[in-house]
Amino acid sequence: YILEKLEGVLPCDASAIWLVQEETGQEEDEDSRQDGRPPRLRLAATRNLDEGKIFEVLQQKTILEMLDRPLHTDQPIIRLPDEPYGPLGAALGFGPEYSSIAAPLRTNKGPLGVLTLAHHQEGRYGSEALAITATFASYAAVAIQNARLFAQTQAALAELNAGWETRFSSWDE
Repeated sequence: YILEKLEGVLPCDASAIWLVQEETGQEEDEDSRQDGRPPRLRLAATRNLDEGKIFEVLQQKTILEMLDRPLHTDQPIIRLPDEPYGPLGAALGFGPEYSSIAAPLRTNKGPLGVLTLAHHQEGRYGSEALAITATFASYAAVAIQNARLFAQTQAALAELNAGWETRFSSWDE
């Protein structure tokens, strides 16, 4: 939904949301940042993109590094034509002059992931696109965090209800 809305405001050939993997646990994530290893990202959503092609290009180290850069910034990064390919440009087979933006998805608790956009046209993204992408990334991060909190609350309520049901069912006997 987020990618669809963004494309309505900021045209792109493809877009994706990459999220920092949660299942490793908070301790391992902190350890990976301390020893210089980037947090692992997982592809969470795509628009106009063959996911199989993405996984194929992710085998290249330079592409993984392009995803890591925005995690350490507060603002989106516009890819320059002489920089290495990002995952979307590589997956779509664009020429080296394609345009791309990678925006950090951040909350007050740290990085959640990266929002990426790509367009075949050189110079497609400038300061206005940067501002729009930053705003969308900020809203997307809040929406993702809220969805996670909601899911955690639902799980806690289900666990609490199961405990109460077990407790009260013994009264019926």
